[in-house]
Amino acid sequence: MQLPNSFLSLLQMYLSNIALQRFNGPVVRLFTITHDIHACIWSSEEIEALLGEEPTILLRRAKIHDFFLKQINPTLSQEYKHRFKGDGKFHSLPNKQWEILLNQKLSTLSLPNMFKKEIVALVRLVLIESYIWFQDHKTAIKSTKNLYNHFQWTQDNKIHRQKTTKAIIHDDSIDIIDRFILASQYCFQEDVLSIWGILDDAQKNIFQEGDFNIVQIWANWAKNGEELEWEEITRYSRFGLERYFPKLQQEKRLEYLMSYRRGIWINYHELQFCLSILDRNEQSEIFKKCPFPILEVFLDWPEQEKLLDGSRAFMAISIRREFL
Repeated sequence: MQLPNSFLSLLQMYLSNIALQRFNGPVVRLFTITHDIHACIWSSEEIEALLGEEPTILLRRAKIHDFFLKQINPTLSQEYKHRFKGDGKFHSLPNKQWEILLNQKLSTLSLPNMFKKEIVALVRLVLIESYIWFQDHKTAIKSTKNLYNHFQWTQDNKIHRQKTTKAIIHDDSIDIIDRFILASQYCFQEDVLSIWGILDDAQKNIFQEGDFNIVQIWANWAKNGEELEWEEITRYSRFGLERYFPKLQQEKRLEYLMSYRRGIWINYHELQFCLSILDRNEQSEIFKKCPFPILEVFLDWPEQEKLLDGSRAFMAISIRREFL
């Protein structure tokens, strides 16, 4: 059993493209950089509903701290209540500011409101995608300034991690230490070798003497030309799945995938890639043994539309297994 390819309708492609354009706009980008992710992904209506019947627009940081950590039911004093007019002129709730800003950027589009709402939702998904990328890479790269400009996006607004990493690695303005770490984490052999050739002795010693695990493995390979132990690399590489997985012995591939209870793949595309390397019997086996991590990828947009079909396929596999 193979997963179906992910296709977007023309409308979805159009709305996704607009969402990405708005995300990359300088004003929206500035807001996302200067505010916490939670100010951008939760609607102001949800926040206000959570905090109580009154429109709690002007909660102080201390009050928010008390609410979340001390479980105190927030209330607004008259001092603050009268300042909220509900006319869009003054809002100190960042989520409301974010929505006003984004709606202003969408107001120039001749689109029905229902499509504008979809674009807002897609911008939030793009924000979450970029946030996850930065969280995943915060120990691998220190110089995060202007990394947004290197992001390479798939048609369904996922960051293409391999292409993005290649773009970062090939940018000479980024610290060479970070570039070598990224090349090692993603198992880009040709980039590891080329960057190693321009590192000075002090920089090379950092990787050979420190406790870098995957980076040390690649540093030793670049220096000594030692044969790579791909099974060892699987234990340390966080992002090199598409490079090391085909290198494993065939009998080890299925065993490796099933050793991760929550799945080693990060999204639908990586799961598709893993399945494409397996034969049909191995595919059936992993569907039987790991149904929930596989079904989990259908919860993400736009694969949600295939969730019901995926569930039915798993049920069919389970029924066949019961009668065999």
